[in-house]
Amino acid sequence: MQPSFLDRAIARVAPGYALQRYQSRVQFEAAQLFFGPGGYNGARLDRPATKSWLPRRGSANSDTIPDLLALRARCADLERNDPLAAGAMATMATHTVGTGIVPHARLDRDLLQLSDEDATAWERQADRIFHWWAETKACDYTGRQDFYGQQSLVLRGAFGRGDIFALRRFEDRPGALLSTRVQLIEADRVCNPRGMFNSTTLMDGIELDANGRPAAVHVLDRHPGDTLGGYAGLYATYPDANWTRVPMAGAGSGDPQVLHVYEMLRPDQARGVPKFAPIIETLKQLSRLSDAELMAAVIQSFFTVFLKSTSGEVLMPDMGDPGGVPQNTAGLGAQNDVRLGQGAIVGLAPGEEPVMAQPNRPNPNFDPFYQSFVRQVGVAIEMPYEVLIKHFSSSYSASRGAILEAWRAVLNRRDWMVRNFCQPTREWIITEAIARGLLIAPGYFENPLVRMAYLGCEWTGTAMGQLDPESEINAAKKRVDLGVSTIDEETAQLTGGDWDQKHAQRVKERRLRLEGNLEEPFQTLAGAPAAATEPPTRAARDRQEALSG
Repeated sequence: MQPSFLDRAIARVAPGYALQRYQSRVQFEAAQLFFGPGGYNGARLDRPATKSWLPRRGSANSDTIPDLLALRARCADLERNDPLAAGAMATMATHTVGTGIVPHARLDRDLLQLSDEDATAWERQADRIFHWWAETKACDYTGRQDFYGQQSLVLRGAFGRGDIFALRRFEDRPGALLSTRVQLIEADRVCNPRGMFNSTTLMDGIELDANGRPAAVHVLDRHPGDTLGGYAGLYATYPDANWTRVPMAGAGSGDPQVLHVYEMLRPDQARGVPKFAPIIETLKQLSRLSDAELMAAVIQSFFTVFLKSTSGEVLMPDMGDPGGVPQNTAGLGAQNDVRLGQGAIVGLAPGEEPVMAQPNRPNPNFDPFYQSFVRQVGVAIEMPYEVLIKHFSSSYSASRGAILEAWRAVLNRRDWMVRNFCQPTREWIITEAIARGLLIAPGYFENPLVRMAYLGCEWTGTAMGQLDPESEINAAKKRVDLGVSTIDEETAQLTGGDWDQKHAQRVKERRLRLEGNLEEPFQTLAGAPAAATEPPTRAARDRQEALSG
C-alpha cells in the first residue's frame, strides 16, 4: 500500500507519528484482506467520516504516562485561573467532603459475641479516640491540617492532578495520644530517580514486583517544579535532588504504609489521570471566549470614536487600555493624542471627521452558545449544568432531577474516598490504639475475621440539601414506617448526623423539658399519663393529681 499525500505531508513534520499512522493502515488493510471486513461501520476505512481516523492502540500506561506532566500543569493552571474549572473543583470538594466524612464504629456483635451494652461502649470509645486524632492537627505530619482538611486535599489532588499519595509516619509529640501521622505527597514528587526510563519494574515512580503489583514508591525530597530557596527547578539540578524509596506495605505486618489514591480507569494503570483531562481544550477555549467578550464589552462601553483624516486613513487609539496612547498616531502631533474614557471629549484637527463605532456588545448570542458547551463540561465530570453553575431556573421537577443526578455522583465519589483513603487511615488509628491498650480487642492481631469485625465502620458526610423539606421529612417517615429504611439511615441522609448521639440528646432534652414543666407527658390510650422513665418532678405530680380529681 503506497503512502497517501496526507501520509507524506505528515511525515515532513512528524515522522514518528506518520510511521505509526502508516503502520496502522497497513495492518488494518492486511487484516481486512485476510479476514474480510467486520460488521461495524465505525471500524471501516472506506467511509468519509472514519477513513482519516486512525487512533493508536496503547496500553494503559503508554496512553497516559507520556502526557501526565502536561496534563497536570494545564489542569492546575485552569484550576487557578479559569472560573468554570475552579468552581467545578470547589463544588466537587464541597459536595463530596463538605465539613468532613465522619466515621461511626459498627462492630460485628454476632462474630465477637458481645452484648449490645459492651459493643456500644467499645464503639463510643473507638469513636472518641479517632475524633481526638482527627479533629486536631496531630494527624498531619506537617501540622497544618486536621483529618477533614486532609480529605479535601486528597480529593483535589486526585482529581486535579490525577493522583495523590498518603504516607503513614510515626512521630511522638508532647501530649499526643497516638504517634500515627499522615503525610500527603503530591503526584509530581513521585517520579523515577535520576531520570531513569520507565520499564516493567519501574513506572513513573512506582516500583513493581514480578507480578505487576506496586511494591514501593520513589519520593523526591521536594516538588520538581520548586523554584524557591535558590533552586532553579530540580529537573535542571538533579545532583541536588534526593529520592526516598518507601515500601507500599510494612515488612513484618504487611499493613499498608502508602495509600495511592487515584481513579483507576483501566487494568494495570500505574498512575491516575486528572479529572479535567478530556475537557482541557474546551475549558481553555471557553475561557478565551469569555475574556474576549468581556474585553469587547468594556471597550464599547466607552465613547468610542475613530478619527478619519482627509487621506482616508483611520487613526485608531489603543483599545486595550482606556488611558493609553494611540497605537497609530501618523499625522497627529503629541498635542492631539487620542485617549478613550468615560465621557471623554476629543478635539479634531482640520480635515478630520469622527466615525462612531457600532455598539454590538454585549453579544446576545454569547450566553446560549457558552451554556451549550458548559453542559458538555458538566457531562464529562458528572455534574448537571444547573449544579455546575449554581443556577436553578427550571421547574421544581427539573431542579430536583438535577440535584438527584448530582447526588448519585457525590455518593460514588464519597464511597471512593472512604475505600481509598478514609477507612485505611482509620484502620491505622484503631490498630495503634489497640496495640497501646487504649482499646481491648482480643484476637485482633491473630484472626483476620476478628480484625475485620472490630474495624466495622459507617461513614457519613454532609447531607444533600432539600428543595421541599416538608415533603422530604414525610417521605422519610413513610420509608421508616414501611420498614424499607431505618431512623439511622434517614438521619444520615437528612442531616448527616449520628442517630445515636441525636437520640441521647433528645432524651436529655425531653427530661429537662418535663422537669421544667415546658411540655405534657405522653398520654396512654386510656388517657392517663405514660409512665416516666425517671421519678416525676413535684410539678408533674401536682398536675397528675389535678387530672385524676
